[in-house]
Amino acid sequence: MLNSDISCYVALHRGLGRKFSEQCRMLQLFADYAERFGDQHTKIDRIYG
Repeated sequence: MLNSDISCYVALHRGLGRKFSEQCRMLQLFADYAERFGDQHTKIDRIYG
């Protein structure tokens, strides 16, 4: 779920003319990490834990 949401978010920014390549890479890495724990949404504990 996180990865599909990130794809939409990145597409929005790229549609506005931004490259957004580094941000995309970082968001995808975080989504992969969070999904390994079974997260479907961003959790504060996962970010700062």
